[in-house]
Amino acid sequence: MKPIYFLLLASYLIIGGTCAYIKKTNYNFERPRKTISVKSTKEKTDKKVAKNPKILLGKTLFKNNCASCHNRNMKDKLIGPALGGVEERWSDFPKEDLYSFIRNNRALYAAGHPRAKLLIDKWKLVMNAFPNLKDDEIEAILLYIDDTDNK
Repeated sequence: MKPIYFLLLASYLIIGGTCAYIKKTNYNFERPRKTISVKSTKEKTDKKVAKNPKILLGKTLFKNNCASCHNRNMKDKLIGPALGGVEERWSDFPKEDLYSFIRNNRALYAAGHPRAKLLIDKWKLVMNAFPNLKDDEIEAILLYIDDTDNK
């Protein structure tokens, strides 16, 4: 046998044996990673959702309808104002007025509603209308806003 073939065969056997040993012992070549406790975060979320499942619905509705203009942390403004404490700011008016504002703020502004006029005049823009949102969906969004703002 030629020496080169002998070296190739020996290399193949050594490498093959090493790979088989590593596979057999399940050796991990990666550096150990820090593990993040996803379970604890998930448990907290699950407890909140179990307490009030509308919060999860509100999160989805917020992402689909509101997040393009309002900051997700509810504390900082974006295109529109920060939404944290929105119900408190509307507390001088019936809850239906806030719901009407969310559905169609232009109509409320045109009707001369003082809060609608204040917001639109201050921000120099009108919010998109969401006429298809039902009361329970708006309530879910407001629950999510309140939950996120209080974190």
